[in-house]
Amino acid sequence: SRWEQNGRIFKTALASLLMGLAVGCRPICIFAFIFVAERFLFEMRSRYGSQSQKLRVLLALILPSFLCAIMLALYNYLRFGSWTELGLEYHLNALNNTGLGLVRIQQVVTSVASYFINPMELYSVFPYFKTRFSLPYSAPPGLASEFVVGIFCHLPAVIFIGYLWKPNMLKLPRELIRICWLSVVCGLLVILVISSVGVTMRYLIEFNSFFFIPAALLFFWSRSVSCDQINKKFYDLFFLASTCYGLLVNILISFVGYYGTLEQFYPAIYAALKMLL
Repeated sequence: SRWEQNGRIFKTALASLLMGLAVGCRPICIFAFIFVAERFLFEMRSRYGSQSQKLRVLLALILPSFLCAIMLALYNYLRFGSWTELGLEYHLNALNNTGLGLVRIQQVVTSVASYFINPMELYSVFPYFKTRFSLPYSAPPGLASEFVVGIFCHLPAVIFIGYLWKPNMLKLPRELIRICWLSVVCGLLVILVISSVGVTMRYLIEFNSFFFIPAALLFFWSRSVSCDQINKKFYDLFFLASTCYGLLVNILISFVGYYGTLEQFYPAIYAALKMLL
């Protein structure tokens, strides 16, 4: 009905506005917008028949975000004298970012290694898991290198994205392959950009979902197909155990953080958690 179509257009415009505002608050969210927009455009081609309907929905998707982009560019120009300056050189930080580019190739490879495979430190007492300093590498002056645990170490369920290299094994449909690869590529692009700033645990929240979502999709797809090459019970157990392990590890790591702030400033709370766990 016309009412339902107008409702969809309104929801699309609202989603576009919120995504535009998210990018304005944190420009790295542009990769999440690219992922969502691609999925939306693909669905639009099959869901809407007439060209006029497609045009209305497309405008609802583009215009609110475009308006946010114009306002952000105007703000950049009025404050920094540049339409494209996103505050990279002027944001409050311990680093001197003046003159640093968005991407510097010399540290990208090792930064990626830190974000994927840097191990954690294990202890026999609370909190049992702690972050460790990122992998050493020759970084340009002004690049931060802090404590980090690689995604394969604190969220091993993402290993299911390996199915993308053997799509015939699970009879993966072309659409699922495209969704997963788009998500993985967006995650890698996020890592590429943030590697110019440094290696630190808090940045993992920027790209973890880009790898976990396709891993989860591939796992659930593996349960829906008949395949003699995989042991579904083992995979079920592994995915459940690795996901629970990831939740537990990340919670315990958060009690310590980078420099033991909770224990240092709130010893009573830390002691109570230690007795409880």
